[in-house]
Amino acid sequence: HDLRTPLTAILGAATSLRQDGDRIAGDDRRALLDAIEDEARRLDRFVSNLLDMTRLEGGALKPKSEWIDLQDAVEAALAAVRRRQDRISWTRSFAPDLPPVAADPVLLETVLVNVLDNAAKHGGRAVTITAQLRDGRVGLAVEDDGPGIPAALLPHVFDRFTRAVDAGAAPGAGLGLSICKGLIEAMGG
Repeated sequence: HDLRTPLTAILGAATSLRQDGDRIAGDDRRALLDAIEDEARRLDRFVSNLLDMTRLEGGALKPKSEWIDLQDAVEAALAAVRRRQDRISWTRSFAPDLPPVAADPVLLETVLVNVLDNAAKHGGRAVTITAQLRDGRVGLAVEDDGPGIPAALLPHVFDRFTRAVDAGAAPGAGLGLSICKGLIEAMGG
């Protein structure tokens, strides 16, 4: 399902452009091209998640740690997520005394995009991102105004293929949070 849905959308939009491209108005043509790009990015994220999970389980994932500004990392991830989740109100609150964090920038962006996308898909209409210093460590929280995770599911939320019963039509295989946990642990978080 997670592979077929974006592929179907990509193929449908590409076929429409090929068959009727000359007769499709400029705005509609751009919308089809945007759909192709968005769905290709979604498919790329899904495949990347599967590859990351395989590399994590096989011990082949070796983070390249460097000092980065967490606020910059969050903003980069938000830019990627906003293209798909424009109905969400994003609020950010960063403590002024945040030191740089040691992390692999590519892996951290993967984690942030997964978590922010998850909050947008399964939450309500507002997401708050908070970063502060706690006991000498930087803590990052992502909170949405959605219905929340059912209490019975909380102990399993980071298990592979775990999805909320009421996830409905929201895309996903239930790998995102499991991968995020593995990536954060691999970076020492």
